[in-house]
Amino acid sequence: MTGERRLQVFHALSHCGLSTIFASGFYGATRDDLISRSKIILNINLYQFARIFEIVRVSYLLANKKAVVADLDPNSIIEYDVRAAIKFVSTMQELVDVCLRLVEDESERTKLEETGYSSIRQRDIRGIIESAL
Repeated sequence: MTGERRLQVFHALSHCGLSTIFASGFYGATRDDLISRSKIILNINLYQFARIFEIVRVSYLLANKKAVVADLDPNSIIEYDVRAAIKFVSTMQELVDVCLRLVEDESERTKLEETGYSSIRQRDIRGIIESAL
């Protein structure tokens, strides 16, 4: 679903010279191809004051070693390991600045990717499911 806020973000980033793609509703090989070609991936809430962080959506990105930038409502509760694995922003200008920096700084981007991957690997659900069965 698009939404005005999401479109504003992509508009601002494209005006800074970044190549952007707004993708929604893609799955399988098409989604995987877009993810593999991306330097950074945004997770922008549809509503400005959404307090639920979409860990399910973002976990797939972290498991694929992608740098994730996400907006954050000040009242959201996010686990410490996830907070360190994602670049959270609270304003449009901060989002643009962080995205530009991550695209240009491969070292910082790689560090974020590795932190995210390590974080999500610690949440391997297979053991939880096995013990429940």
